[in-house]
Amino acid sequence: MAGAPYRELQGRLAPGEGLLLYTDGVTEALDTVLSCYGDERLTGVLERLAGTCAESVVRAVSEDVRAFSQGTNQSDDITMLALRRPA
Repeated sequence: MAGAPYRELQGRLAPGEGLLLYTDGVTEALDTVLSCYGDERLTGVLERLAGTCAESVVRAVSEDVRAFSQGTNQSDDITMLALRRPA
């Protein structure tokens, strides 16, 4: 977006490493009592998925967010892009 502040970063994934890009709709997803999914829960899911393919990461996080929210309508987009460099 024009005028929006951002930082440009460069990096290199080592063989076997992965990267998950996600919108705040993931961590701000709400459950039935309006609690947020949160960074800690996402981190826990990602730790359990270490070494799995990018497609499985997106699928598992999506399923966990859906289970957490228990059908609660979300007001924000939930978007993810996962990358994994082959080992």
